[in-house]
Amino acid sequence: MHLWVNPDAPGEADRVEYADVLVSRTPLPPRAALHRANELIARHPGCLVAAVPDSGNGCVLGTRRGGGVLIPAWPGADGARRPAPPYAVAAVVHAWLVAGEPLESLRSVRLRERDGRL
Repeated sequence: MHLWVNPDAPGEADRVEYADVLVSRTPLPPRAALHRANELIARHPGCLVAAVPDSGNGCVLGTRRGGGVLIPAWPGADGARRPAPPYAVAAVVHAWLVAGEPLESLRSVRLRERDGRL
């Protein structure tokens, strides 16, 4: 279990310091998204994973263990590309890292829609 917080949301400032996962909701160009994710990790020592959506409909993850990861958009059941939901991807990566697994060994995350939802 983990606590995730949107670091940009009004009224969340007191919870940001306790969050294991930070998920921004503001899409940025990929390079800026990577910079923002790494900035969140550096500024909040309790945070293990930070996710920032990129303007290409994917998201960028930063982790306390280093290395930024770009997660591209994924195909939905209808074949249309969907944005990678940063909160879902960050939750999976957080669980993976807490289990003691190295980020490099997480080769893929498969998202599946059920009734039009993740």
